[in-house]
Amino acid sequence: MSEIEEKIKETWTNINNLIEDEYKVSSEKTLVFLFAMEFMKLNECNFERYVLDFENNIYAEVDSSDTFLDLKINDKEENKKYALEFKFPRKSSNGNSNQTEIRKKVYKDIARLQYLKERKGFFGGFFLMMTDENPYVVKSKNRDNTYDTSNRHIGSLAEYLSQYSISDLEFKFKWEVKDKYSYLKVIKV
Repeated sequence: MSEIEEKIKETWTNINNLIEDEYKVSSEKTLVFLFAMEFMKLNECNFERYVLDFENNIYAEVDSSDTFLDLKINDKEENKKYALEFKFPRKSSNGNSNQTEIRKKVYKDIARLQYLKERKGFFGGFFLMMTDENPYVVKSKNRDNTYDTSNRHIGSLAEYLSQYSISDLEFKFKWEVKDKYSYLKVIKV
């Protein structure tokens, strides 16, 4: 495991514990910002080495509706860049999130990370997700499981190969269920 991968996984674990213990997260953007703060804290705020960029408009060539990467980390010491995508679907006062659409976006985000790695010179990508909705974690017998995100499911990017001109990638969804939320183990691309 690379140093950056270890740091990203440690940051994610710390964030999970912080959220379970005391911190309230109101949105995906808050989650991304909290992650960035914890990442820099773990790296002793080494701004000489790490440059973080939020909402980078990097997908415009391949997507007209959703063109922004959640977080980019440039490691100036290693001369490598990393892409991070986050998802935080949750229940609202109106009911559940649009689970079918969100699950499709999960696969799309992972495909786009693969695109950045293969086509845009990124050294790697990481997908991170948390939710308070059980249908993302547990496979259903009553719904279409085309974009299955359930625990232990192995996903594939087959649908996105031609759109992004990428090779296929298999990835496994591993969830840790805690009191407030379920946290996906970091998926590395």
